Amino acid sequence: MSCSPSRKKGRGSINDAKDCHYTVILSRSVVPHDSRRYSRLFVAGIVLVFVALCVAYNVALPLFEAPDEGAHYIYVDYIARNRALPSMDELPSHEVSQPPLYYVLSAPLIAWIDRSDFSEVYRPNPGLDNGIVNDHLPKERQMPPTGVTLALRMLRLFSTVLGAITVVLVYATVKVMFNSEEVALLAMAVTAFNPKFLHMSSQFNNDIAVACAAVLSLWVGVRMVKQPGAPSWLSLLALGASVGVATATKYSGMALAAPAAFVVAWCAVSQGRRGMGTTLRQTARSVVPIFLKWGVICVVGFALTGGWLLLYNMLRYGHPLAATQFQRAHALGIRPIPLSLEEILARLPKVLTSYWGEFGHGVQFPPAVDTVMMVIAGVVAVGVVIALIRRELPQELSVLLVVGVVTFATFIIWMRNQTGTENSRLLSPAFAAVSALSAAGLLAWLPRRIRAAGVVVLSGVSVAGAVAGLFLSLIAGYATPTYLTELEIASLPSQAVARFDNGIELVAASVNPNRIVPGHELELSAYWRATQPITDVYRAVVEVRDEQNSLIGRMSQLPLAGRYATTQMEVGRVFRDEYHLEISATSRSVARVFIGWYQQRPPNTVSHVQGSGAVGAQVGLIKVRGAQPVAMIPTTPFSSTFSSIAGLEGYQVEGDTLTLFWRSLGAPAQDYTVFVHALDQNGQIIGQADAPIAYPMSLWDAGEQIVDEHHVSAITGAATLRIGLYDPATGQRLSVQDAAGTPWPDDAVDLPVVKATP
Repeated sequence: MSCSPSRKKGRGSINDAKDCHYTVILSRSVVPHDSRRYSRLFVAGIVLVFVALCVAYNVALPLFEAPDEGAHYIYVDYIARNRALPSMDELPSHEVSQPPLYYVLSAPLIAWIDRSDFSEVYRPNPGLDNGIVNDHLPKERQMPPTGVTLALRMLRLFSTVLGAITVVLVYATVKVMFNSEEVALLAMAVTAFNPKFLHMSSQFNNDIAVACAAVLSLWVGVRMVKQPGAPSWLSLLALGASVGVATATKYSGMALAAPAAFVVAWCAVSQGRRGMGTTLRQTARSVVPIFLKWGVICVVGFALTGGWLLLYNMLRYGHPLAATQFQRAHALGIRPIPLSLEEILARLPKVLTSYWGEFGHGVQFPPAVDTVMMVIAGVVAVGVVIALIRRELPQELSVLLVVGVVTFATFIIWMRNQTGTENSRLLSPAFAAVSALSAAGLLAWLPRRIRAAGVVVLSGVSVAGAVAGLFLSLIAGYATPTYLTELEIASLPSQAVARFDNGIELVAASVNPNRIVPGHELELSAYWRATQPITDVYRAVVEVRDEQNSLIGRMSQLPLAGRYATTQMEVGRVFRDEYHLEISATSRSVARVFIGWYQQRPPNTVSHVQGSGAVGAQVGLIKVRGAQPVAMIPTTPFSSTFSSIAGLEGYQVEGDTLTLFWRSLGAPAQDYTVFVHALDQNGQIIGQADAPIAYPMSLWDAGEQIVDEHHVSAITGAATLRIGLYDPATGQRLSVQDAAGTPWPDDAVDLPVVKATP
């Protein structure tokens, strides 16, 4: 196969050379001879896998948990019931301020369904932390679905159809632009299997509709700039009409007028280049009339699809965009003070990570995944530079770049003035541009002969990422409690049992780790059971207090990190919940960990532990490894060693108080109890006391000094104090040796009573 670029000067020769270049690339590719059939099968496979994943995402995403999904549903439900548009002056939901095309097309899908159970399914719970509607009932998981559950699932499937159309249009657009099957297929896969795009295509939200309209506009525009002659009037009408469709879907779609004007200008310059003179005036005389004529045709196309909306708003609300009503609908989200440049820049990393991993309110990929994706983004960026140096990026890519720049600028303006906008779904018109650059950047790293194989491998990796998003984030983020079996309950640690007066019982709890460095996180696992129906929403509160009862750690949350309400707890069943809180302290201490409950809503009543009246149950002790206190010197030095665990360095007696000075020789595995016997001169016991060391031995670290006080009656009349350590569970004493290594009789040390000097 041979190809010779045209020898003509000007733009035509460049395009001829590029066409030849891409033809050579395709001829050297490992794509089979029947590449058209291969491509069709690959495209069909991507669409089928995409739809299957969307269905999985649809099922995994609880009803109305997508951003503003409840408000979007109220909009379409109104149209389905009344066969008319709602009034923006009445605002049944703030989303009625959106253009109606998406909702008008959706309404017939649910008009035939009995949706009278809406109030039973849509259960807003504003007290919950990370969701809009979290009081989910088993009804929404019943199969086959009925009522509002069926209606919303159908509406989500409509979004899936629009998502599939978008994916195919990305393939068609990039193929025309790059004249490369590999880049087009990979761009399609990158779009289809982006977990964020799958999430958008599995919920009821007009973001997917404007994304579809944007790619449609791009496809029309790219075809126009790639064709050798003047665009037909039909193409110009289609370009304007696509912008009109986007506008009738979402007002941000009007921003596509800028890239559309860029396309018309491109074509006008291309068509009028023969009449260009050497001066700017001569050039303008040649190009401007063509641009204006073709621009008028585009405006006519826009008027046919989007002009009716502007006229409707003008007649009913006095403004083509119903600006007053739109601002009123979004008044609660207006920032009192617009973001500064520094604040905008600080929010951009969150916007970037949301491009692949934001699945709603607080549900996202683990940070490790974000790190990997940031590395991949860097690889793509370097690959784009490589492709640019090799001249593998077509000039027509500038159309996509204009779309990206305009979309991003519009987004920044919106984010600057509106809260809750740090989400890349608002950048959906630019998804095709990002996918095209990503595909070109990734393939630039591969030799041309293996790029087709690379497309297969990278598409597989994309599918794996989409599946990971489903299981690691979406399913895990909205998981309901896994109730324990009776066997599992029987095996729980029994270190903490408490029943609160709100009807919730703490069955068991465990703290990990039991030694912690200030600034690090403590993890508490609690096992809860409802002893009666819980009719109010309660927050668990965890507090950590040091030896002086000062607060060194506190957090509160609803069950399952704020995604589950106590009103949903099933009576008699036990589930596990986790709490993570940071410990702040400056010195070493033994801290107590407490957990309790209080009402989420005012008056925020605190629950008490039955039988004690305490506001929290102690669930464990931890050692905070802060700065150690200055070592103390006992008044009476004394040396003995207890089973290579602890050394007694000395003691002192003051009144009825015996103070022991211990030195840890290791990290004891358990706590031991100290016994103290006060003996008279005849060796008879005249007083005694058994008590654990206040600083639990299981928290000791090697080399620490522990000062331990014991109060024993009759010390003042005693001649000798006999002490030892024993296991409180078995009564077995620890062996003890003196400084010379000689065992003490009965594993007990005799300390002569030496009274402290006043």
